[in-house]
Amino acid sequence: MTKVFLKKKIQSRVLTGHPWIFGNEVGEMDGPVEPGDIVSVFTHNGIFVGKGYINPKSQIWCAC
Repeated sequence: MTKVFLKKKIQSRVLTGHPWIFGNEVGEMDGPVEPGDIVSVFTHNGIFVGKGYINPKSQIWCAC
């Protein structure tokens, strides 16, 4: 399963429960993704946040 790492600047919003991750908030990904794939989401320093659906063809890339 592909891992998605958030940018440091926004991770607090996601950690407090916001369900959406926008494309410009993704720092790195460790594999390929297709729309609808399930990914594991991590903070910039590797703390697991959750799993979500990803769609890189939308402004909202991931919903956790």
